[in-house]
This record gives sequence, structure tokens and C-alpha cells, in this order.
Amino acid sequence: ETGHYRQASRTVATSEDDALEVGSSYGDCTEILRQRCRSARGVEKSKSATAEATRKFPGLQGTIDVIDCLHEKDAVQMAKCCANRTLACVDIGGDRHAEAVLQL
Repeated sequence: ETGHYRQASRTVATSEDDALEVGSSYGDCTEILRQRCRSARGVEKSKSATAEATRKFPGLQGTIDVIDCLHEKDAVQMAKCCANRTLACVDIGGDRHAEAVLQL
């Protein structure tokens, strides 16, 4: 449930965290993390969702990368996004294989 996911993010995120959200979608949780954490970055495979997120939340401009975190071609870019992160929130849609998501 998305509401529980966002509430959990609010609960665990602190001002000392450097957060990464995998599956930023329309930016709602990434914006929560941006407001609560020292830094926040998101990754999302959909260019249109990323564009909508930055339209809806201008403060996210430049903080969401268009990456398919489960695709080998994006592995190096994904590793760079993960570097030095103290908190990771993962919200990947139900159409992805659980085994691949767990390998993250």
C-alpha cells in the first residue's frame, strides 16, 4: 500500500540521512525524503513519470535519474546513485519479478 510506504519513509528518514528512492514514480515519496533528509536522490525507469515529478515538485529538479535499476545496461549508473547513501526506499511496481527486486 502506497500510503503505508510513504508513512514508513517519514518515520525512518532523518536529517542525517542521504536517501535514495528506487522507483520514484511521480515524486511524492522522493519529495518527502528531500524535505526530511540531508540529501535525497531518486531513480525511476519512466521518463514521463520523472518529468511529472519535477513538474509537480520543482525542488526535485535534477535529483531523479531515469534508470531501469533492474536492467544490466544501467548497472554502473545505478551504482553511482547508491554510493554514500545511508537510507534506501524501494517502491517498484508489481509487474517486476520479485527475485530481481530482491537482488538490489
